[in-house]
Amino acid sequence: MPHIDLNDKVLTLINTFTVKPENQERLMEILDDATRNVMSRFPGFISASLHASPDRTRVANYAQWRSEEDFIAAITHPNFQPHFQACEEIASADPRLYRLYATEEG
Repeated sequence: MPHIDLNDKVLTLINTFTVKPENQERLMEILDDATRNVMSRFPGFISASLHASPDRTRVANYAQWRSEEDFIAAITHPNFQPHFQACEEIASADPRLYRLYATEEG
Protein backbone atom coordinates (compact mmCIF):
# COMPACT_ATOMS: atom_id res chain seq x y z
CA MET A 1 0.00 0.00 0.00
CA PRO A 2 1.41 3.43 -0.88
CA HIS A 3 2.68 5.38 2.07
CA ILE A 4 2.34 9.15 1.83
CA ASP A 5 3.86 11.19 4.64
CA LEU A 6 5.39 14.67 4.35
CA ASN A 7 7.97 13.77 7.00
CA ASP A 8 9.25 10.84 4.98
CA LYS A 9 11.74 11.59 2.20
CA VAL A 10 10.37 8.94 -0.16
CA LEU A 11 11.09 9.17 -3.88
CA THR A 12 8.07 8.57 -6.12
CA LEU A 13 8.13 7.28 -9.67
CA ILE A 14 5.08 8.13 -11.76
CA ASN A 15 5.44 6.39 -15.11
CA THR A 16 2.64 6.94 -17.61
CA PHE A 17 2.50 4.50 -20.51
CA THR A 18 0.63 5.00 -23.77
CA VAL A 19 -0.57 1.73 -25.26
CA LYS A 20 -2.97 0.42 -27.90
CA PRO A 21 -6.20 -0.74 -26.26
CA GLU A 22 -5.61 -4.35 -27.28
CA ASN A 23 -2.23 -4.31 -25.46
CA GLN A 24 -3.25 -2.71 -22.18
CA GLU A 25 -3.89 -6.00 -20.36
CA ARG A 26 -0.56 -7.44 -21.55
CA LEU A 27 1.28 -4.33 -20.42
CA MET A 28 -0.35 -4.60 -16.99
CA GLU A 29 0.78 -8.25 -16.78
CA ILE A 30 4.37 -7.34 -17.69
CA LEU A 31 4.50 -4.53 -15.15
CA ASP A 32 2.89 -6.62 -12.43
CA ASP A 33 5.36 -9.44 -13.03
CA ALA A 34 8.29 -7.02 -13.00
CA THR A 35 7.11 -5.55 -9.71
CA ARG A 36 6.37 -8.86 -7.96
CA ASN A 37 9.39 -10.81 -9.16
CA VAL A 38 12.11 -8.22 -9.64
CA MET A 39 11.58 -4.71 -8.30
CA SER A 40 10.04 -5.65 -4.95
CA ARG A 41 13.14 -7.68 -4.10
CA PHE A 42 15.52 -4.75 -4.28
CA PRO A 43 16.64 -2.76 -1.26
CA GLY A 44 14.76 0.52 -1.02
CA PHE A 45 11.55 -0.68 -2.67
CA ILE A 46 8.49 0.47 -0.71
CA SER A 47 5.41 -0.06 -2.88
CA ALA A 48 3.97 0.05 -6.37
CA SER A 49 0.47 0.50 -7.74
CA LEU A 50 -0.73 0.02 -11.31
CA HIS A 51 -3.64 2.00 -12.74
CA ALA A 52 -5.42 1.28 -16.04
CA SER A 53 -7.39 3.96 -17.86
CA PRO A 54 -10.99 3.02 -18.71
CA ASP A 55 -10.36 3.78 -22.39
CA ARG A 56 -7.53 1.20 -22.31
CA THR A 57 -4.95 3.59 -23.85
CA ARG A 58 -2.98 4.46 -20.71
CA VAL A 59 -1.36 2.72 -17.77
CA ALA A 60 0.11 4.55 -14.81
CA ASN A 61 2.70 3.00 -12.53
CA TYR A 62 3.04 4.73 -9.15
CA ALA A 63 6.04 3.39 -7.23
CA GLN A 64 7.82 4.50 -4.09
CA TRP A 65 11.52 4.07 -3.32
CA ARG A 66 13.72 5.05 -0.38
CA SER A 67 16.22 6.80 -2.66
CA GLU A 68 17.08 7.56 -6.26
CA GLU A 69 20.15 5.32 -5.92
CA ASP A 70 17.95 2.37 -4.94
CA PHE A 71 15.65 3.01 -7.89
CA ILE A 72 18.54 3.31 -10.38
CA ALA A 73 20.12 0.09 -9.08
CA ALA A 74 16.85 -1.76 -9.70
CA ILE A 75 16.12 -0.48 -13.21
CA THR A 76 19.68 -1.03 -14.42
CA HIS A 77 19.92 -4.56 -13.06
CA PRO A 78 20.04 -7.30 -15.76
CA ASN A 79 16.97 -9.03 -14.24
CA PHE A 80 14.84 -5.98 -15.05
CA GLN A 81 15.95 -5.61 -18.67
CA PRO A 82 13.65 -8.30 -20.21
CA HIS A 83 10.63 -6.58 -18.62
CA PHE A 84 11.79 -3.19 -19.86
CA GLN A 85 12.22 -4.52 -23.41
CA ALA A 86 8.80 -6.21 -23.34
CA CYS A 87 7.19 -2.91 -22.32
CA GLU A 88 9.01 -1.01 -25.06
CA GLU A 89 7.65 -3.41 -27.68
CA ILE A 90 4.02 -2.53 -26.95
CA ALA A 91 3.98 0.87 -25.25
CA SER A 92 5.72 4.22 -24.91
CA ALA A 93 6.63 5.42 -21.44
CA ASP A 94 7.03 8.79 -19.75
CA PRO A 95 8.79 8.07 -16.42
CA ARG A 96 9.32 10.91 -13.94
CA LEU A 97 10.69 10.99 -10.41
CA TYR A 98 9.01 13.18 -7.79
CA ARG A 99 9.38 14.34 -4.21
CA LEU A 100 6.24 14.99 -2.15
CA TYR A 101 5.29 18.62 -1.69
CA ALA A 102 1.88 18.40 0.02
CA THR A 103 -0.78 15.87 0.92
CA GLU A 104 -4.33 16.01 2.29
CA GLU A 105 -6.49 13.23 3.68
CA GLY A 106 -10.24 13.12 3.99
